[in-house]
Amino acid sequence: MKYRADIQILRGIAVLQVILFHLFPKIFPGGFLGVDIFFVISGFLMAAIYEKPGKSNKSYLEFYKRRFYRIIPAFYFITLLTLAIGGTFILPHENNLLNAQTISSLFFIPNIYFFWSGESYFSDIAFRPLLHMWSLGVELQYYLFVPLIMLIFKRLNLLYFLLFIFSLSICLFVVNLSPKTAFFLLPFRAWEFFIGFFLAMVFSQNGNLKFSKLKPLGLTSFFILIIVLFLEIDLSKHPGYMTLLICLLSGIYLIGGIPNITSRTIVAKGLEIIGKYSYSAYLVHYPLIFFYYYQPFKGEKREVNANLDLIFVITLIVILTYITYQLFERGKLAQFLKISKAHSIVGLFIILSLTSYFNPVLNSLFHDEKVTKISYALEDRGEWRCGKSGKLAMSYDSQYSVCLIGDKIATNRKALLVGDSTADALKNALADELNAA
Repeated sequence: MKYRADIQILRGIAVLQVILFHLFPKIFPGGFLGVDIFFVISGFLMAAIYEKPGKSNKSYLEFYKRRFYRIIPAFYFITLLTLAIGGTFILPHENNLLNAQTISSLFFIPNIYFFWSGESYFSDIAFRPLLHMWSLGVELQYYLFVPLIMLIFKRLNLLYFLLFIFSLSICLFVVNLSPKTAFFLLPFRAWEFFIGFFLAMVFSQNGNLKFSKLKPLGLTSFFILIIVLFLEIDLSKHPGYMTLLICLLSGIYLIGGIPNITSRTIVAKGLEIIGKYSYSAYLVHYPLIFFYYYQPFKGEKREVNANLDLIFVITLIVILTYITYQLFERGKLAQFLKISKAHSIVGLFIILSLTSYFNPVLNSLFHDEKVTKISYALEDRGEWRCGKSGKLAMSYDSQYSVCLIGDKIATNRKALLVGDSTADALKNALADELNAA
């Protein structure tokens, strides 16, 4: 595949959308859709750049090797930096959450962790400095299935199409029952990658433009994808039909491209440069913004209070993005240390593990006993208000219309507990007393 500046431009648009959304969610409410654009690009490139696995085991290993060395060093570095810096001054119970998020990232399942943690992506009450890693978890899990997908596509096109329809259908169905489930988990997101994958296989020549007459359509998609930043999206229906539209527009852009005169403009050149650093910028921006505006007990609530704040935060993002790109994406640190990329990844893994282990000790030095007790009190509650299976069952079984707590078989006594989080903290103790009486 030849170098395509227009794809880098699309990457630039996508990462800017996400960053602007995290800085100014009220001004750019549709910016989170930049992640969906990234998913389509990933599916497109996986089909376009790499040889189809299946000829030998070597082709499988080469595919995974390239992806692993491209993604993991920077991924681990930012996770380590977040853990090392944030873990020293945040509250004790927040430090426990950060450690759990770090461990999930170490094993490439942050999306599954955030799914089970109980809060929506759009919640601003939870403490999640590594929340943005959820999309990397989805993408890394997708890469595990790319060789299989390519084999299926090669042998039976209809089966591939059915996989796309299946993933999209269950996504549109489940998003009405549990938007968080559809948001975080790969089976309900795979169709976005499949759009890019299918278009690359059918409507491009190994990723290169096949139909030059489609450039006006690509340019139209380009402008619409920029406008998306300002759209108010129904968050309870995401990913849904609007997501499908954004993914289709991204796909049209990828197979149509944009006119040469457009790609040579100053704006396009700037977006191309941003696209080059997009992966590092995506990794860097969220924890940096999160901790810059961090306040104890405030979760993820943040806002830019002054122009100087904004300038300083953007400057930090640019500097750390450049450092991450040069040292870890390009592997210059490994070259300087004269070690292989594999050894650098192992080293980062070990350091991350040790930092996660010793962080509680360092964290305890920054807070007095009173603050520590208040912090840990926030964890004194049942994990779930309602089980996942119960939520799904309630949609179909009218007899399962409430969440019963405690052993409902052991006693005929029943109580209705109404209240806020304080009542939630008391529910298990109340259930135990009822059953013991």
